[in-house]
Amino acid sequence: MASDISLNIIAELKKGTIPENFPAWVWKIARNRYSSWADKKNRRAKAVSAADIDSLELAFDGLVEDDAIHKEELGLLRRELAFIASDYRKIVLAYYIDDMSVRDIAKMLNIPEGTVKTKLFRSRNILKEGMLMAREFGVMSYKPENVGFIMNGRSGKNGEPWSIISRSLCKNILLAAYRTPSTAEELSIELGVALPYMEDELNLLTNATLLKKKGNKYETNIFIVSARAQEKINKNLRRIAPELTAAIIKLQEYKVKCYEENGSKWHEGYQPYEDMKWALLMQTVDNIDLAVRKEKIKKASESVEKNIGRLGNTIRPNGGEWDLLGLEDYKGDRPEFVGLHGCMDTPDYSDYINFGQYKFNYKWICNKTPVHLKYEEVRALVAAARMELSGIPAVVLDRLVSYGYLKKEGKNYYPTFGFHFQRK
Repeated sequence: MASDISLNIIAELKKGTIPENFPAWVWKIARNRYSSWADKKNRRAKAVSAADIDSLELAFDGLVEDDAIHKEELGLLRRELAFIASDYRKIVLAYYIDDMSVRDIAKMLNIPEGTVKTKLFRSRNILKEGMLMAREFGVMSYKPENVGFIMNGRSGKNGEPWSIISRSLCKNILLAAYRTPSTAEELSIELGVALPYMEDELNLLTNATLLKKKGNKYETNIFIVSARAQEKINKNLRRIAPELTAAIIKLQEYKVKCYEENGSKWHEGYQPYEDMKWALLMQTVDNIDLAVRKEKIKKASESVEKNIGRLGNTIRPNGGEWDLLGLEDYKGDRPEFVGLHGCMDTPDYSDYINFGQYKFNYKWICNKTPVHLKYEEVRALVAAARMELSGIPAVVLDRLVSYGYLKKEGKNYYPTFGFHFQRK
């Protein structure tokens, strides 16, 4: 509208018109052009569908067919603005939408004016090239995939990595960048997410060390095992499981026999040995894993590698020490999963509580207790075992009773399993 009014003023002046009262004359032209525009807008509103109404406020002096073409071009422009990199996008929006001068943009972004001009020129070409493309979103944009994860170690104070990888968008970013290292723009198109939102997710994943950036491309910083590989692994596990299981059982029977011969009771008599056989099998595997970690820590201390923590896992931001393995969604035959879970948010090593529980995915017994316990809950368990419940909230104790970790007799709480206290 402003452009149309200005052109009419210039055209009249070129004809030789000399207005006596210039401001009044300008306003008269403005009123006439606005009246003409409003009349055409009213006629177009009756000629087009409701779906087109949102674009009719645009000052476009032409036929309904021209409006459709303009609307299509505008849609392409908006699409490309969603996929242009942030350093270009900020300048484009500031210059064309916020009507800022090159000088003001340079001052705002603390860059030279020449850089602003160069990026404006480059961004126009990028937008033009993009509008001429037939962009197609990837399959993940309408069919997100699921990825499972296995973590070893201790979470960060903000719950990383679980607080991040529980979201579908982050899972699919990790999966896409694992299969093909990609730029932010490529990931945006693959997942059908506008770049301003994608950039935030990429920064989050990179800061959490789940992604790493090489040049302008992002790569997933963990292993993700494909469904096909899982099928091969599970077939091999089925083949070797009987022999391995027999060897572990033989080892456990020998170990318990040695305890009995030397007058030692299993778990100090808290639990019958028969009740613990399955957990002992898992514990043996974990002990082997722990021995491997100790060797890893030893080698790390002897070399320049300093990113291995006390648990043998990689040191992460926010006090975390963990390693993660991703698993593509796999529906085929697999052994029942057993996980060792514990306390997620123990504050630091000075008050570290080593609590673990095996979760057997058999007849849904794994769902009878939480996947992880909070630090306040583990601390309450220790307090109950020591019979030092002063300051422990009753609501936390009752929650542990409902889980089956404590039993309540009168006003007292007692653990339902044995504890081992280690002097500092």
